[in-house]
Amino acid sequence: MSVRIGPFEIGSPPRVVGVVSAALTLDRLASGYRPVCDLIELRADLLGAGLPDWLERAVELESEGRPVLVTIRHPREGGHWYGTEAERLRLLERVLPHVSAVDYEIRSEGLAELLTMARAAGKPVVASFHDFNGLPPESDLRAIIAQAVGAGAEIVKIAAVTQTEADLVRMESLLATHRGPPLCLLGMGPCGPESRVRLARRGSCLTYGYVDEANVPGQLSSAELVEQLRGK
Repeated sequence: MSVRIGPFEIGSPPRVVGVVSAALTLDRLASGYRPVCDLIELRADLLGAGLPDWLERAVELESEGRPVLVTIRHPREGGHWYGTEAERLRLLERVLPHVSAVDYEIRSEGLAELLTMARAAGKPVVASFHDFNGLPPESDLRAIIAQAVGAGAEIVKIAAVTQTEADLVRMESLLATHRGPPLCLLGMGPCGPESRVRLARRGSCLTYGYVDEANVPGQLSSAELVEQLRGK
């Protein structure tokens, strides 16, 4: 079964996600600025806790055929959402009809409820896992993927610190042997920049780059990713 985010089928070729995390960029979007990327991720936990300008921008972008992915990241995985889990779910429920997809952490207790809501709205969920300390053993990574797949996630995303060539090879091995929903693997830290291009070329369905400022160590801009992957 194919997975789509807006007009794009997710799989191959890899799609470039441009991450918007600064309020100033919302003003630029309102003035007609459009970043170089396929999908736009609005990091709502960094842009505002309620439903301010970022939702208006999302509606505008979607009306132009530019798919929007909304993320309200939990602090445990590098985010700045400090409300309750119930509040976060209610906010995403309000947002779902207006965007193409949402991101939600595999380890968050509301994943099953979020997947049910998204399924009813006909929107895919990127089930994500982040490790800022290092790259977990391959057995742990496979268990994380299996947990997300078992829950019914349409896309599985793992971002972890990559420090050596061996780390990148381990992630490539996961991509080569994965059978199931589209898988997105990203490196952070020393090998982060290389991982964003190299893993996309090896089968990672999405690669993330910043639009305004890097959110994690080792992140390239979305424009750099498009240039390196497509020569534009």
